[in-house]
Amino acid sequence: MVPLILAFDTQHFRTYTDAENNFIDKINWFGNVIMVYFIMDILFKFNLSFYDEDGNLVKSRVRIRKNYMSFSGGGEKGEGGGFWIDLFISFPYAALPVTE
Repeated sequence: MVPLILAFDTQHFRTYTDAENNFIDKINWFGNVIMVYFIMDILFKFNLSFYDEDGNLVKSRVRIRKNYMSFSGGGEKGEGGGFWIDLFISFPYAALPVTE
């Protein structure tokens, strides 16, 4: 979404026509849909079982959470982890207050 906002967000330079406002509203709506998708993906991954190093299916929510939130991942193929990247990508930066 950042490239679209950088390319089309010119609110500080001029006023918008109705067609441009409509287009920007669609971009914002699409960005919100993408953000909700990634947040739902994070919630889904907190409930997704995985196989440990011994090939056992891990269903314990505590171990799933630890595996997903770990920095090194887990499992024999190094899968797991990724929470911090997912959080960084899906964080709603647009909702933060901006001071000028």
